[in-house]
Amino acid sequence: MSSFPLYDNLNQQTENITETLTPDEKSLLTENIKSIDNDGHKMIYALIRYFQMKHFQNNGVELPYSSKKQKSGYKFDIDCLPQQLQQILFLFSKIHLKKMKEDENLHTPQK
Repeated sequence: MSSFPLYDNLNQQTENITETLTPDEKSLLTENIKSIDNDGHKMIYALIRYFQMKHFQNNGVELPYSSKKQKSGYKFDIDCLPQQLQQILFLFSKIHLKKMKEDENLHTPQK
């Protein structure tokens, strides 16, 4: 049993997907990540690191999957991520953006 329920849920929903993301889906994932809030970015990083730890893919490196540390955070090349992790992040980005939109609608005064 995992101690990261979000990962477990997303992993379960994507574990039987065998296709890789299409170029359009990768582009959408990139755009989604750019639109996600700070909390979402933290969750994406946590999902990537947790996936790496679950699959013992550390190889002695501090930063996972050829990522680069920048002033604003980390930069990942989607093509360097394992296929299932790409699917997990794609699903998470869609869910998180939907939640952000719902939260925004809750806080927007009705006319």
